[in-house]
Amino acid sequence: MKGNTHMVIGISTYANYIMLTGKKFDILDIPICLAFSVMPDIDTESSKISSKLRKLPLKIIISSLFLIFISIILYFTLIKKILPLYCIALFPIMVLFLKFFSKNKILKKISLSIAFLIIYYILLKYTKLGFTKNILLFFAILPYFEHRGFSHSINSLLLLAIILFPIYVIDNTKQYYVTALLSYFSHLFFGDIFTKKGIKIFYPFSKKNYSLNVFKNKKIYNNLDIPFIITFLTITFLIYIKLYKKM
Repeated sequence: MKGNTHMVIGISTYANYIMLTGKKFDILDIPICLAFSVMPDIDTESSKISSKLRKLPLKIIISSLFLIFISIILYFTLIKKILPLYCIALFPIMVLFLKFFSKNKILKKISLSIAFLIIYYILLKYTKLGFTKNILLFFAILPYFEHRGFSHSINSLLLLAIILFPIYVIDNTKQYYVTALLSYFSHLFFGDIFTKKGIKIFYPFSKKNYSLNVFKNKKIYNNLDIPFIITFLTITFLIYIKLYKKM
């Protein structure tokens, strides 16, 4: 499923939760909902959330490698004079190499981890979030698991619940805790479990895939996002209509 589909499912799930429980809407729930509804897909470099987070660190890594290479070539060519001047022509070759290297999956994962570690360092140095900030360390290691592995399991959801629990014990942030877990849950059990591949619910203890895929037609399955978006928006609309009539 695409990231936009997961966000629609997450927002719909949140809206249904607010309407059915009578909880007060909080504008900060929206970015939390959007972020956590796509967060499980950081285990793949092609996902929307991975590409957004890794761009800056990836550029920094590539630029650093290029500057190191330039410094070494200039030092041995102009100062030490060990290498001939035409070695400076290696610059364009290095540019092409780095352009190719930037597509390397390992480098993408490293840059993604660096993104989370940078955010973690900022929170560590300038805030007093306590144990909750360790969620960034949790996200920093997820890219190294196989796609739809640990991040798509019930164990990742439980670990997330433990890390974020300090938010729950504070009255004015309790709803943020519920929103984050509900959005993460929606990605797994209202989204990917209905695909043909399914999810490994008990990973890493079991690598068995569980799927509730009911779409056998290839044309429908290849366009699974559209019926899911329509279905969840319809459910939300019907709940709203039913509750509105009671008012």
